[in-house]
Amino acid sequence: GVASIADRSWPASGSFWLKMTPFGFRRILNWLKEEYNNPPIYITENGVSRRGDPELNDTDRIYYLRSYINEALKAVQDKVDLRGYTVWSVMDNFEWATGFAERFGVHYVNRSDPALPRIPKASAKFYASVVRCNGFPDPAQGPHPCLQQPE
Repeated sequence: GVASIADRSWPASGSFWLKMTPFGFRRILNWLKEEYNNPPIYITENGVSRRGDPELNDTDRIYYLRSYINEALKAVQDKVDLRGYTVWSVMDNFEWATGFAERFGVHYVNRSDPALPRIPKASAKFYASVVRCNGFPDPAQGPHPCLQQPE
């Protein structure tokens, strides 16, 4: 009873098989809750890829993370036993099928430099603020201390 569909209106990614569908994330978490008697769930790999020249201002990845984390928080409000969430991947890494062509990382790795420096993308800063704040502070309550950048 399984089928795979992709609507053309869903935002694409750097991977031919991966479309951004945040609403489906909450739905699958709730399905797991109902189908398997609400087991503890840890999301250990959630992210979106890019191709082409490295882009440090990865606003599409920020959109992805904001949307998916928000859907995960909604699932928690639905009483899904979601205990952890981590992004895939911290650094651009080697993908088995495509090598270094698809980049999932929130840090760019400059492979042309022998020191292999890791350069944070905008999404790394966004994700760090989500972790530091344990979610999204309510802007209606004014500036939250967790949004202050560490010195």
